[in-house]
Amino acid sequence: MQTHTRAGIIVVVGALVLGGGYIMADGADAVPGILTFKPPLPRVAAFPTPKAASPTPNQAPLFDTSTAPDPAFFKNLTREFITDYRMKDMKVSWWIGTLDGVELASANPDLALAPASTTKLFTAAATLHDFGSTGRARTVVAWDESARKLYLIGGGDILLGTGADTPEDIFGYAGLGTLAADTVRALTKHSKNILTQAPYTLVVDASWFGTEKTSSAWRPEDHQWVGPIQGLGIDTGSVARGQYGYVPDAAGVAGQAFAAALGASGAAPAKIETGKSGLAKTEILDPARPLPQVVEIGQAPHESPTIVALAQGAPFAQVIRKMLKISDNTLAETLGRLVALHRGAKPTFADSGKSVQTAIGELGVHLGNTNLVGCSGLAHSTQIPAQALANLVRTAASPEHPELRAMLANLPVAGADGTLRNVYQETTAAGNLRGKTGTLAISHSLAGTMVYQNQVLAYALIISGYPEESPGGTISAKQMFLTGLLGGKTEFSPTDPKASPAPAA
Repeated sequence: MQTHTRAGIIVVVGALVLGGGYIMADGADAVPGILTFKPPLPRVAAFPTPKAASPTPNQAPLFDTSTAPDPAFFKNLTREFITDYRMKDMKVSWWIGTLDGVELASANPDLALAPASTTKLFTAAATLHDFGSTGRARTVVAWDESARKLYLIGGGDILLGTGADTPEDIFGYAGLGTLAADTVRALTKHSKNILTQAPYTLVVDASWFGTEKTSSAWRPEDHQWVGPIQGLGIDTGSVARGQYGYVPDAAGVAGQAFAAALGASGAAPAKIETGKSGLAKTEILDPARPLPQVVEIGQAPHESPTIVALAQGAPFAQVIRKMLKISDNTLAETLGRLVALHRGAKPTFADSGKSVQTAIGELGVHLGNTNLVGCSGLAHSTQIPAQALANLVRTAASPEHPELRAMLANLPVAGADGTLRNVYQETTAAGNLRGKTGTLAISHSLAGTMVYQNQVLAYALIISGYPEESPGGTISAKQMFLTGLLGGKTEFSPTDPKASPAPAA
């Protein structure tokens, strides 16, 4: 099967010059472009001898840091926010500061609360730490001649397509149609009738990911937001691309699609069953390990089963982008389980959470009372303090950890894309705030970066304890607070201005 490499991840941190301003700057030769208002140049002179470059050239700062943010502004607005009537009885964990760790304001920053989907920041960072941005999940096919069994072995790619490879799209980056064609080609090169002369069985092997498909820590009403964690699936196992709702056996559906693709490539119909190949192990499937050898079946017998084809899914930088932008829970739990298996832990939700937590600790992030019960944030028992989330954001922005850039670059942008596309539009936060959102029935969170007076700040906010039936007031206060930090209008009050005054004594 063809492999595909996508190495380019461009992180745009500076400001864009748009519209007429760009045209004028272009015409003045202040920016690269095709326009100019200057007279034609004279004949070309002889090329000058360049001066030797300085060993320590001066670099223009990306953002102006000559004026430090005023902590008093941040502290005062924080105080107004947490004492607002809409925040009554709420638990709040909050931290904001510079990328080098100077705190501007905080409120219970070490208080661990249910962070909801901001947990995915931990999962993204752990994945990049263990596998890098170019790591890719594998799907392997093996043939057992003596038993006439063909094994489809899942290694964590749940974005498989049913047809040919489509490397221009994360969905179907690796296609079962191409994998089936590669399989038939490998098996029939020396024996044309190997898949037609006698019955054979297609065995779907998802055993590497263990037997825990769902978590006991998820509330019943939250199961609709996540699919079974099996390490093998088409379009994350959803009933239809772009829609919530999942098939109960994503691996089985992938097996059926692979069987159909085999038939389209000339193989006879196969009986389909689930089972174990003996090859579903870390040495073969771990994205950090060398690719296993693919063997062409010839006349000479091979040890069975023998790997005859494999596919690699999209690079993890692209998978993480999808996970963060749309807050995909199935992708998050799948990536977390890959981290656990890579580290020799059990393929369970508990061990996945512990493994991700360990990886974040290795990055130097102070975890405090962090306790991950899974990797998506769906578990209400997962607890993270805002300080830990903000510290991770700061770590990802540091030059010591370029491998984490794909996490920061792919955070949703307020008013522009992802889960923040329809939030903060036409506010001071639009385009200036990036963040991973988090929502559960009793908690709301946001963590990422914001541009304040041309300086990038890290922040994390978790609010917990609001009434499940009426969270609107708390959420509107949160949005007012964040836009207020960026110069928006705020109207905070300890008492509800619409409430009836208390009767006179």
